[in-house]
Amino acid sequence: MRFGSSMYTGTVVKDWKRFTVSGFVGASFSPQSHRGHGAVAGRAAGGSRRQCYADAMEFAHNVFDVWVFRRRGERVEYLLLYTSQEKADRFFAGGRFWQIPSNFVDTGESVTGAITRLLREFNLTPSAIWAAEHVYTIYNRRFDAIQIIAVYAAEVSGDEMIRLDPLEHAASAWCSYEEALARVHYRGLKDGLRSTLEYVTGVAMPARELKLL
Repeated sequence: MRFGSSMYTGTVVKDWKRFTVSGFVGASFSPQSHRGHGAVAGRAAGGSRRQCYADAMEFAHNVFDVWVFRRRGERVEYLLLYTSQEKADRFFAGGRFWQIPSNFVDTGESVTGAITRLLREFNLTPSAIWAAEHVYTIYNRRFDAIQIIAVYAAEVSGDEMIRLDPLEHAASAWCSYEEALARVHYRGLKDGLRSTLEYVTGVAMPARELKLL
């Protein structure tokens, strides 16, 4: 299953990390692998310990965005996805918004493998993948979690018909940079698009060290 958005995602993130802070001056924070609920001990100043239970915020570091783009002559177009009403009603108080493909890197999976897997769900095959030189942190309302999201760019031919999951997305659109920047609302998406332009789509020859596929 795919997320469909970096801000508010559409599937369960795997391999969460428990992120807790004890609340004492000089306390350490203790990330550890977590599935379900449990307690984590945080060490406070002076050596005492305090239990942090299931109300601690979840923390995920394996989430990624993909700015998918195609070339039409000198014009570069970016893929946007519009949330379905069902998804909006279920998770976002009815609010609908434009998104981009987003998902997680599964255990033992490479970044390029995860991106390729995700794009195949949309009937797309990347011909090249770049690191877009941007990472950001958000609060994900759907999962009540903090996520660190790495941004990538993927070029496709764009001749294929986009395949959508109607439970997740109601429409798709290929947009110019200016159109895409105007349609997306969230800061992480806007900054990710700006970085994609600066390092990948807006330069004649992107740096070779950023090309992953």
